[in-house]
Amino acid sequence: MDRVRIDMSSSHAMGFDVSEYREAADLAREGLRLLADAPPERRAILLEWAAFADFLVERMPVLEQEWKAHREALRAAGELPDDSTTRQ
Repeated sequence: MDRVRIDMSSSHAMGFDVSEYREAADLAREGLRLLADAPPERRAILLEWAAFADFLVERMPVLEQEWKAHREALRAAGELPDDSTTRQ
């Protein structure tokens, strides 16, 4: 039998680690530097990609805090078990 373990305590596992989004923004900006003389339509996707990655870097910490507050409300309402029963 296969077993799967899900680590709900890790920011990375939960998708809240912003390092990958920072790297994506840096990569997009590197591409923009290479295409500095290119027409705007050729640079457009990289501009949007950088902007989206920056947006995620800014919003993820807020979203993580909102999730933690929501999770605590669910625990308080008895809809989720308390933290001690979900960690091993």
